[in-house]
Amino acid sequence: MDWETGDVYLDENNNTVQVNNTRGFRQILSGVFNCDLGSEPFNSEYGFDLKSALRESGTEDSEMFIESLVADALNEKNEKLISKVDYIKATRINNEMHVAIEVTSVLSDTIMFENILG
Repeated sequence: MDWETGDVYLDENNNTVQVNNTRGFRQILSGVFNCDLGSEPFNSEYGFDLKSALRESGTEDSEMFIESLVADALNEKNEKLISKVDYIKATRINNEMHVAIEVTSVLSDTIMFENILG
């Protein structure tokens, strides 16, 4: 366990690995997308509206709607470690919606990753 972030990270052999700021921030962003919108009792705006995203990702021209859901989930007021959202781009590839994201933390770590919906 990382004593600064409280997060546990296991390598491919299930050994614990020290979590640095960048990895910890990546885990926090992953947590945002794996938390249902409205499921946090003291912050109903925290989380990602996956149900709406999955429902809309199958319709034509839904990229802008998906991007707005992602922007709402990455709101700096809901996740205090986010300094700014640099880039969000949703692209349909076959039946999947690929969402590329770049986010900067308050510690100036920039994370780029891609989520796949569908």
